[in-house]
Amino acid sequence: MIEVLVVVAIIALLIAILLPSLSLAREQAQRVVCLANMSNMPKAAISFSMEHKGYLQLIGREDEWTVIDKGRTKYAYQAGCFSATTAQLKAWPVAYAPQLGMQSLKRNEQCFDTTFNTEASYYLQKFGRRDIFICPSDKVLVNNVWSPFDMFGVISYAANEDVMGVTNPEVPGVNDPEDGEGRPWNNGVQEGGRRLEGRMDRIIRPSEVVLFCDGGNEDISGEPALLISNGPMNGPYLENYERVHGRLPHFRHGKKGGVASAFADGSGQYLKPLEWISISGKMFVKRYGPRARVSPYEVGQLRATQP
Repeated sequence: MIEVLVVVAIIALLIAILLPSLSLAREQAQRVVCLANMSNMPKAAISFSMEHKGYLQLIGREDEWTVIDKGRTKYAYQAGCFSATTAQLKAWPVAYAPQLGMQSLKRNEQCFDTTFNTEASYYLQKFGRRDIFICPSDKVLVNNVWSPFDMFGVISYAANEDVMGVTNPEVPGVNDPEDGEGRPWNNGVQEGGRRLEGRMDRIIRPSEVVLFCDGGNEDISGEPALLISNGPMNGPYLENYERVHGRLPHFRHGKKGGVASAFADGSGQYLKPLEWISISGKMFVKRYGPRARVSPYEVGQLRATQP
């Protein structure tokens, strides 16, 4: 009996020693898969832009895209989206699907819907898995891709609206109640630029600008999968967005934190927290390394205090 107890104790001790290593190995493997997804997304977006006059797919409402693309020549559209009878804008994951090897995914309704359902099982049963849009470490799978409608589905990643969105007040015929809405940081001036409407050639130092990254809250389903640098943010960087909007799942890949990101030059990288800050009892990243911008413009001499 004593010998059996000794063997059991040794086995228990070995398990206790090995479990942290196995958990770390699993986290690292899942991070590799996530980064592989990330590295594919900007390449797909760049390939898409080559076929669409240099434009990435637009993130915008109908009153915006019908004004800036009357001829329906810049972006990807579909006929009869949901209840609409005319051509409608495709959501960015659906627009980039052919470049990601998903030839069958051609319509928004094959990936997202407008039910506002926040249960992942609903979408997985209805649409099946689209693993290229899913981080294996994501515990909250349902997010809102927002445009062209409030569409919900299983997606782990956020897109940069500063690059792929519209600056409402500067579009003729479009009225928006928020003065300056959609104006990214530019050369040290808050809300000093306009969104690029998908123009890749206007991104300054694309190796520093995030096109896609881990997105969505860590504990709440249905958050918009978008990145922006306008509004109350005090800087153009990814950490500035996180502290204001709180929609970066920085603990998705482990207790040390970090986010997988894809840049406008087609590269993918894991951004690690260098400093943390507590706001209202919740931890946010004060500074990522290497540093990454949401705004596609020059940083300049920032007027607001930076971390």
